[in-house]
Parts: sequence; C-alpha cells; structure tokens
Amino acid sequence: MTVVAEKLVDNTELVINTVNGNGNEASQLVQDISTLENATSEPKVSIVNVHHDIQGTGKVTLLFGETDTLELEGRGNYGMKPSELKKEGTESINVKSDADVSKFNLVMECHKETGFN
Repeated sequence: MTVVAEKLVDNTELVINTVNGNGNEASQLVQDISTLENATSEPKVSIVNVHHDIQGTGKVTLLFGETDTLELEGRGNYGMKPSELKKEGTESINVKSDADVSKFNLVMECHKETGFN
C-alpha cells in the first residue's frame, strides 16, 4: 500500500498532516515544505508534535529528505515532554516503515520557523 498523507491545516504558523500506511514502506513524501502557504525560497519547519499508532513490533521513521530524523514505535505522542526536542529541517518531510509494522497512523504538527512571509 502507498502512504496516504493529508494536509489538515496550513496557516501562517503551523501545518498539521495525517499520515497512514502499512509495513515495509520505502521512503515516501508526506509534505513538500516548499509548497506550504507563504513559503519563500528557503523555508524551514520543525516537527514539534506527533501522535502515533504503530501496529506491530516495528518502527516508523520520519525524515527530512533522506536523513532519518525521528523514529517512532507503538502508541503514544512525541513532543510533549521537555526531553523531546523539536526536529528542524529545510527539506521535504518523508516517512518510511520497516517490515515488522503491520500498519500505522500519525498526526504530525509542524511549526513554520523561517522562510515564510
């Protein structure tokens, strides 16, 4: 199955996406940050909050471009604890999953840091 990403919110401060997929997904585009509302030639966003429901024993990885940025497993939330720092990047956000994932659902919140009018 292909990863299905849907943009729910795109305003002057943040963007929220839902992301659904199955196991053994190769890296696939979740959000092209250059197409976000008011993006300039060099937009920068941060992943600040991810609600995740990952079924199976595997991991789902969010990437900026092809750089592994955040690994998630099980059910939970990333970004609410002081030790869970925001992840910043200037490349499009991708997602991949390993073979031990049966399916996954994410709700990802990103803040627009710089490069937006």
